[in-house]
Amino acid sequence: MSAAEGQKCEKVDYYATTLPPGPARLGEMLEESAFYSEHLQRISTNVMLAVLVVFAVIFVIIAFGVTPYVGRDTGQTIARVFLAMLVFGMSADVIGAYRAHRGAAKEIRDIRQRLMTADAAGYPIADVLLAFADYNANARGASESAMG
Repeated sequence: MSAAEGQKCEKVDYYATTLPPGPARLGEMLEESAFYSEHLQRISTNVMLAVLVVFAVIFVIIAFGVTPYVGRDTGQTIARVFLAMLVFGMSADVIGAYRAHRGAAKEIRDIRQRLMTADAAGYPIADVLLAFADYNANARGASESAMG
């Protein structure tokens, strides 16, 4: 694509910043993007937790719901249902996704704090580029269900 074609596709109002190109503009764009990414990661954390809780509640209802219909093997049935719940949690990696989203949200919050500090210092280029590299690494390493 040529530079002229690229300029036709450019959306100058995509980010809220009105600063001229440079470290300050990049810093504001990163801060805005990190703001939304942090919220998306927190939402994904809550969704993964909700999925885990819903399935745990379903398994508990099943375990205690079948108790009146089961003979003396009730304890064994409850243990089997509990193990089935654990297998689901591990095979679907719900717990891992929950931890990954929670960690990503924390890392992005830390990057936003660094960008706020850089803003107070006038956006030194080294600080902005380090925050950019960390944000890029976080976005690439994030769970696919949130940032895919």
